[in-house]
Amino acid sequence: MARLILHIGAHKTGTTSVQKFFKMNEGALAAHGVAYPLTGKRIAHYILAAPWISGMEHRHGFTPADGLKTWDQLDREWADHDGVVFISSEAFCRQWPDRVDFREVAALTQGFEKVEIVYVVRDQLSAIQSVFMQRSRNQRNAPSFQDVLRSAFEGGGALPVTFRHADVLTQTESGFAPDAIRLVNYDTATKSPGGVIGYFLRLCGVPAKAFSEAKFVRENISADPLSHLLAAERCAPESVQQSIVDQCRAKIEQRFGEDARTTMFTRDEIQALRAHFEPMNEDFATRITAEDECAGPIVLPDFEGFVTRDLLDEAFLSDLPGQNSASDQAL
Repeated sequence: MARLILHIGAHKTGTTSVQKFFKMNEGALAAHGVAYPLTGKRIAHYILAAPWISGMEHRHGFTPADGLKTWDQLDREWADHDGVVFISSEAFCRQWPDRVDFREVAALTQGFEKVEIVYVVRDQLSAIQSVFMQRSRNQRNAPSFQDVLRSAFEGGGALPVTFRHADVLTQTESGFAPDAIRLVNYDTATKSPGGVIGYFLRLCGVPAKAFSEAKFVRENISADPLSHLLAAERCAPESVQQSIVDQCRAKIEQRFGEDARTTMFTRDEIQALRAHFEPMNEDFATRITAEDECAGPIVLPDFEGFVTRDLLDEAFLSDLPGQNSASDQAL
């Protein structure tokens, strides 16, 4: 019988790179007893979240019935598979307006010999910036940075994702024992051999010597955070233009130096976010029971020495490209 690994996110922890890798290398992985089945033309298993997440039908065309049919197919075709079955979709960790019912997931996967849930956690301050950059880069009328901040503090609102990792743990524990849930530290995984992809290959039992056989995926490289925010506010409601990002970065370098590191936050926001999330992270750390090579506490950055948003004065802002009144008010 097969061992099932269910990778449920979180968002902005290399999930797309992992999914692309497993999809691109299905044949090479199969030779090592690892299956990445039933994705169709897509790279991730969004369809398996469709029984609970209504957005799967709107965005991907998958109905709840499609999802249940695919779960049944997964059981019939792969539960007796001799090896590892790897499933991946960050839709499994969404918290609103819909949530996956992990009690039902447990019932749907009873045919497998063993089921492991893997949730990769990232420090909230870095994740907030990364989520905002992705949304403003990829969609028109994206949530503003202030909307994303409110969502982080309050939950819900502008985003279907959560930065409260303990909520996801509670959700998964409704269907699975704590020792079946692996909690992986994103920073630790990225520094391990092969990065996040290498971590999942090792988890699936693929030997290190096989890494050279497979096609690796180029990881997304995030833009300078503050330059991106400045550009996003000036491009709104359209998506961010890279040329504006580059011009904003040039202005930052003129003022603060070519090696300037930046953050979207003000110094007050950094302190407020740390005060909000540090107690949650400490409690979360006490609930980690499954042993994992990349487990570890979440460490929030203090951005010491970084250029923060509150260091940008009116003279600096007035000299930026594409200025509009909406951006002035947001900044």
